[in-house]
Amino acid sequence: MYVYGLFALTFVVRPLGSWLFGRLADTRGRQRALVAAVTMMSAGSVALALAPTERAVGAWRP
Repeated sequence: MYVYGLFALTFVVRPLGSWLFGRLADTRGRQRALVAAVTMMSAGSVALALAPTERAVGAWRP
């Protein structure tokens, strides 16, 4: 059920993100919008890399 909810959420977030980054690109420039998008994607990857393992978390896993 969570997977379907997440899948549905992408249909809402993607147009909002395209509107936001399109507006940012129009007002501040394409390079700034690209750097912002790549930085946000990198932050998500870093958060996953720094997250503790399942063995270290234990009962807080859910």
